[in-house]
Amino acid sequence: MSNEIEVNNRKSEIQPFSFSEIERMANAIVKSGLFGVKTIEQALALLLLSQAEGIHPVCGARDYHIIQNRPSMKSETMLARFQANGGKVEWTSYSDKKVSGIFSHPSSGRMEFSWTIEKAKGIGLTSKDTWKHYPEAMLRSRVISEAIRTMLPGVLSGMYTDEEVESFTVIDANPAKEPFIEPKTKSSKKETAELVVEPKPEEPPVVKDVSETVSPEEREAVQLTWNERVKGTSEAIRNEFAADLKKKYGFKMFGDVKKKDLLSVIEDIQNWEPS
Repeated sequence: MSNEIEVNNRKSEIQPFSFSEIERMANAIVKSGLFGVKTIEQALALLLLSQAEGIHPVCGARDYHIIQNRPSMKSETMLARFQANGGKVEWTSYSDKKVSGIFSHPSSGRMEFSWTIEKAKGIGLTSKDTWKHYPEAMLRSRVISEAIRTMLPGVLSGMYTDEEVESFTVIDANPAKEPFIEPKTKSSKKETAELVVEPKPEEPPVVKDVSETVSPEEREAVQLTWNERVKGTSEAIRNEFAADLKKKYGFKMFGDVKKKDLLSVIEDIQNWEPS
């Protein structure tokens, strides 16, 4: 039985695009505001990575993110790839305290993976707002990443989830140097005072206002809530509900939701009753 990964098998199915075509796609994606890609350079990097992975560049822009200048993959995409390659998952616990699932695959057997809120606290993850408001989604993402990295790492191509990359410690490659202070020197004349060069005071860092920015974790939490709530409804009903939300809160995509409206949007989705 072949152990080849489906993601790599698709390479022969996708005709490669020229660099100029990918560049035009990158420009269009940035201008559209879709997928949360901010710059042409980021979009180009994601599209070239997608082509190397053998998937359509636009699908790559949908499935990958740039977090702290590193490519990352949505946990839902990881799970979809795992299942597309014959993997199965059975969720055994799903709460704000613990998420567990039994993952199985013909080539690697069957194993249970768990993440608890206490474990997350122990490594300093729960101080962030996303962990406070959406603990189930964050625990689920960690379980998926750990399980698939263990059971079938080939489908991930070394990628981490958005949530994992957000928690990485960023090391400054060019740390600020200590100011140089010249040694004290005495004049040959006794009446001359000692000359001391004082260091220049450091300027305060410029802090950007990110109060309106919705993080990738928050965007994924909204998407997960939406997916669970509209499951089993018709496309017409879903489109009507989506139009009502967009009109009420003034956004085009979930990634455009303002931070101040985030909890209200999630509450509206959870309380929605299909007509």
